[in-house]
Amino acid sequence: MRLAGLLLAGLTSPAMVATPSQSVTIVAHRGLAEGVPENTLAAFRQSIANGISIIELDLRITRDGQLVVLHDLTVDRTTDCAGAAADMTLARIKTCNAGNGERVPTFGEVIALAHGKPVRILADVKAGTPIGPVLGAIKQAKAEHQAILGLRSVKQVVRAREALPDTTILAYMPAIGDAPAFAKAGAGIIRLWSDWVEADPGLVARTAKFGPQIWIMIGRHLPSKPADWRSLHARMISAGAQGLITDRPDLISAP
Repeated sequence: MRLAGLLLAGLTSPAMVATPSQSVTIVAHRGLAEGVPENTLAAFRQSIANGISIIELDLRITRDGQLVVLHDLTVDRTTDCAGAAADMTLARIKTCNAGNGERVPTFGEVIALAHGKPVRILADVKAGTPIGPVLGAIKQAKAEHQAILGLRSVKQVVRAREALPDTTILAYMPAIGDAPAFAKAGAGIIRLWSDWVEADPGLVARTAKFGPQIWIMIGRHLPSKPADWRSLHARMISAGAQGLITDRPDLISAP
C-alpha cells in the first residue's frame, strides 16, 4: 500500500489541509496493533517503522498519580492481571504482561520513544483522567508541537488551550451538536464517528463550516473483512474526511 501519499507529518503546524483528491491524515488507533499488543511500545515502534505519522493512545491514571497507556478502565482485557488502573500503583501495573512480554507503558515512556522521530502522539485523555498531569507531562517533555490532545469536554479544551497554546486539540465530542462549542473553545480538530457519517453523509461538510478539521474515527461498528474495511475507509474519504483514525491503516487505498 502506498501510505506515503496519504500521510501528513505536520510536526510544526497544527493546521493541515486535505481533500478527498489529496492527502488524508492517517492515525493508527492504539498504535496499529495488528500482530502486536495494543497500546504498547512494541505497537508504537511498529507504527513508526511502517511510516505512520500519528499514533493514537489512551491515558489513564494510577492510584499513585502516574499516567499509563491503557484503553479500558481495568487491565483485565489487555494484560494477565485484573483490576482497575485507578486502584493499582504503577509498580503493580508494571508487573502485568500485556502480551509477548510487553508491559503497560507510561505516557512519559511513549513521549521519550517518539522524541526526535517524525511521528505525533494523539493522547486520548479518557473520562476520569485528570488533565493537569497530562498538560504537565507534555510541557515538561517540551512536546507541545508533537502532542495532539484528545479531549471530551469544552471545559478541558479551554484549560488546555490556555496552558498549551501551541498544542493541537482534537475534540472527542460526545454528541453531534457539540461542534460549535468545541470549535469556539479552541479545538482545531473535530472527531466524528464513522456511523454518524454513514447515517448522514452531509455531516462532514456542515461540521467543517465551524472551522476545525474533520477527522473520522472508524469505530463502534467495525468491518469484519479486509474488503469491507477498504470500502468504509473509501466512503469516509469521499465524504470529506481530512483524517481517519483506524485500527487498520494498512487497509486504506491511495486516492
